[in-house]
Amino acid sequence: MLKKLTEYCLLVIISFCFFTVCFHAVARADTISGNHFLLTDQTITPEPTPKPPFHSFTVPTPTPPSDPSPTPTPTNLPTPTATPTPTTLPTTTPTATPTPTVTPTPTLTDTPPPTPTVSPTTDLESLFIHYSNQYSVDKNELEKIAQCESDKNTNSAGNPPYLGMFQFSPTSWNNVRTQMNLDPNPDLRTNADEAIKTAAYMLSRGQQSAWPNCN
Repeated sequence: MLKKLTEYCLLVIISFCFFTVCFHAVARADTISGNHFLLTDQTITPEPTPKPPFHSFTVPTPTPPSDPSPTPTPTNLPTPTATPTPTTLPTTTPTATPTPTVTPTPTLTDTPPPTPTVSPTTDLESLFIHYSNQYSVDKNELEKIAQCESDKNTNSAGNPPYLGMFQFSPTSWNNVRTQMNLDPNPDLRTNADEAIKTAAYMLSRGQQSAWPNCN
């Protein structure tokens, strides 16, 4: 009898445990299913974006506002003047006017005699020797006349119009030089070479009387 009671109690306990486990399993399944339906029901479907009504015109793009700062107005500025456009004129080539050739009129002026060069004594000596031999005259006589008339100074002009070492006048010089076929320029009277040559020629022609004060 005790053994059956024990078996009965054991069976009751086992049944109780079995039903308890089943109850908890069912309750857990119901909880998970309920949460699933709850989450599904709570899903928010986004509302569709309302489309703007169709219009036949284009909405203008708004223009950003301009800078409110006032633009400074320059004062006391000169008013620009329009530069006139130059009119291009036809280029004409000027015709060169021939310049008349003006022949200058020679002016008669007194030509000063050239300044003669005073030859050293040795040069004069050689000239006296050379021309006395050329014209076969006495060298001492030729030198004496030069010494008497001008102290052998080729520039001597103490008694115008006589000039030079032998004090030739312009007329006498011109006549004698023409005879010699040489340049009759009276300025050559101050040239020692030309003066001694001319005086030697005159002595060779016997014209010692041309120097009466020195005979």
